[in-house]
Parts: sequence; structure tokens; C-alpha cells
Amino acid sequence: LPGCSLVYPTGPRGFMSLCADGTMTTIQLDASGNAAKTTSSKPFNDIDKDPMFMIPAMVGKTAWFATFQGNIRGNDLSGDVAKPLGQFSIAKPAGGTPEWRPGGWQALTADASGKLYMLMNPNGREGSHKDGGTEVWVADTAKKAVARKVAMKNHTLSIEVTAGAKPYLVAARPDGNLDVYDANSGDFLHTVAEVVNDPMTMTAAGK
Repeated sequence: LPGCSLVYPTGPRGFMSLCADGTMTTIQLDASGNAAKTTSSKPFNDIDKDPMFMIPAMVGKTAWFATFQGNIRGNDLSGDVAKPLGQFSIAKPAGGTPEWRPGGWQALTADASGKLYMLMNPNGREGSHKDGGTEVWVADTAKKAVARKVAMKNHTLSIEVTAGAKPYLVAARPDGNLDVYDANSGDFLHTVAEVVNDPMTMTAAGK
């Protein structure tokens, strides 16, 4: 897979990879683990103008990716070939004041109901996609709109939502502390002190 990176599982026996020309390549394996079929999509990831963050939020077999300018792109990974599902925007076009853009090392996650949580930065600009953010915008994928916004108590680099009947929104700060919020209400609950050696990415227990 020259020019492609990362692996996302597809179907019963396969994987997809994102490629530098804006396409994605899906490879199906046979029972022996050999490549049986390779399929490349048409370009859908605008690498030059609005590329995707590479850590998706998984809702069932759908991988949702945030883009640098605040679009959300879905990809159906349930079948033998990954299929783009189009995109919708939750941020105004680039150039506004303030210019809200997604930011962070893990900027997008999802809860058990399928709602997406995106970490947003009001000081968005070219190259700000790893700067973290100060608000989390909760998006309804069915309505393709922002349902609510949660103000972060502190600057945040990565977010994750826990599994279970009572989900928590966990926010990793640059100093290694974790801020914990009620994911349903957005209320700040408490801080867990200095437990993260690397706040770049997180994995929620039970997900």
C-alpha cells in the first residue's frame, strides 16, 4: 500500500487504508490471510484543502472522520468494500471571527447513542489542527447539526466518551490531568490528577 496509512477493519475479513491521493483502498483477505481483492475508491478526502483527522469515531460499522475545517465525513465499513457516505458541516466556512475549527490529537469520539463529540478551537487557522480546544460540540448525525455545546473547564488536547448507561466525557489536558464531565448534561464533575503520561490519545474503558 504505497502512499497509504493506517488500517481500519472492514467486513468479515478485510481492512481499509487512507491514501495520500485522497482515495481509500480496501483489501479483502481469503481464508489463508492472503490478499484476495483490492478496491480503490474515487478521491473523497481533500488532502490539499480540507483533509481528515485520521482517528475516527466508530458508531457500529460506520467510521466518522472530522476534517480540519469542521466537516464530518462518514464511511461505511460494514461490507467487503468501504463506502464514503458524504459529509456535513458543523462549523462556518474558514475565515470567520472567531474561526472555530476542530483541534486536538484525538478530536472526535462518539457515545453509545451515536452522537458525535468534536473538540473545537476558536482560534482556528491553517496548521492549528493539533492545538486542542476549549469547547466540545455534540453533533446529531441524523439531523446533521450541532445538538449542544460543552465549554471545557481547561484547555484540552484529547477527548473520549466512556461506554455504559451513564457516559462520561473525559478530557485530557496538556499537564496530564483528566477533567471528567457528565456526557449527557455537559456538567463538570471533577479532575483526576496527573494520570496521563501522554495526553495525545485515549481509549475509553469498555469501548
